[in-house]
Amino acid sequence: MRVVLAQQIEEVGTTLEERRVEYSSKIARRQLGVSLADFRVRRLTAAQRTLEWLQRNEMLIRQRCPELFGGEE
Repeated sequence: MRVVLAQQIEEVGTTLEERRVEYSSKIARRQLGVSLADFRVRRLTAAQRTLEWLQRNEMLIRQRCPELFGGEE
């Protein structure tokens, strides 16, 4: 089953929000350091931004690199 970019972006966004809540609780209970929580949030945010960039540029990528999509246009 193919998972389209919009669904991937949505899932990363949902996970990011869940982690923010989880990390806040863990920080308050001193189970997680602020810097590690921040680092993990930044990594998920970067993944989300990468997927959003891919979505914005999908047509151009498809045109220039059709081999990435099995030749489908």
